[in-house]
Amino acid sequence: MLKYLRYFLSIVLILALLLAFTKPNEQDFLDQVVNDYGQIHGNDDLTRSDLERLGTTHYSSHLFASSYTYQFGAINVQYIGLLGRIYYQGFEDKAEEKVSSESIDV
Repeated sequence: MLKYLRYFLSIVLILALLLAFTKPNEQDFLDQVVNDYGQIHGNDDLTRSDLERLGTTHYSSHLFASSYTYQFGAINVQYIGLLGRIYYQGFEDKAEEKVSSESIDV
């Protein structure tokens, strides 16, 4: 029984280390934003340094994952990173929300 407990704890430790050491860093997220921007707008003229200059970034490193938000004007784009992969979480357009909240239907 003790032998199986050691195996189980070893596997849990290996998985925890794998999760902790394979989360994407801030540069990986910036590369993903550049890639997504190029796919949406059809050009690859934007670089990481352009992103840092034009908008604000927020990178959070957690124990097993990392999260990233890029804000350009009223638009926030959010990502989460896990196991060396970056997943798109969504975006928020604060200008659109403001316009829709100010419209009055008669």
